[in-house]
Amino acid sequence: WFLMFHLSKNGSLQPSMRKMKKLLPPKGTFWADPHVIFRDNKYFVFLEEQEFSKKNAHISVITIDEKGNSSKAQKVLERPYHLSYPFVFSYEGSDYMIPESKANSSIELYKCDEFPSKWSLHSVLMKDVMALDTTLHFHNEKWWMFVNRIDHPAVSSNDELYIYHASSPFGPWLPHKQNPVISDVRRARPAGKIFQYQGKTYRPSQDCSKTYGYGIRINEILRLDENHYEEKEIDFIEPLWDKSIKGTHSFVFENKLTMIDCFRKVSKWL
Repeated sequence: WFLMFHLSKNGSLQPSMRKMKKLLPPKGTFWADPHVIFRDNKYFVFLEEQEFSKKNAHISVITIDEKGNSSKAQKVLERPYHLSYPFVFSYEGSDYMIPESKANSSIELYKCDEFPSKWSLHSVLMKDVMALDTTLHFHNEKWWMFVNRIDHPAVSSNDELYIYHASSPFGPWLPHKQNPVISDVRRARPAGKIFQYQGKTYRPSQDCSKTYGYGIRINEILRLDENHYEEKEIDFIEPLWDKSIKGTHSFVFENKLTMIDCFRKVSKWL
């Protein structure tokens, strides 16, 4: 897994994957699940970093300046279990992160003590739950949680999207009346931050129908309230622009940055 990105001059979304620049991790490591905070004219890219020599991944951060220069990765959060998908957001003057902690059967919220490198556990939003890729979104004076759940051993982690709502990101979280709002391996699982572009709201989602992390579907959110959820697909990103790339499963649009992650097959001997 590695990253690809493009910095536009006018803040437009980059539709062509061929124009993106590759950002490769160090040897023996992969990078995936980028999430971005733009601050002080820099893009702070929080990501899953997996060293092949270790069992569990941790969360690291790299920076990209407005000229496209990137820094080395810095480890910012590690637990005795696997972490990934570091969803980051700001609330009432503080920064927070919800990394995927399915391996600990929980949804955990971390608060930033010193940006961007120090984070501590703030609270556990849900316990005894197999939850993946938790993504928050503020809409109509409410916080909305989009998350895939595994409620039965026979259910795939890629199939069913659940929504919850609360008055603050700390909860308590109440279930949407249509849960699961989507049951479709082609578009259920979150693929990054919900974003706005040209007055419309979009939810990136994973297409895992061919393989895990095959492609990304961009869905326009048409209706979101306590009783209804509706979206429609407006674009499908498939790994067809480069024969060596086998899949892509995360999408970021922040300020002037468009970023995705990709995977390719390489020999273990290399």
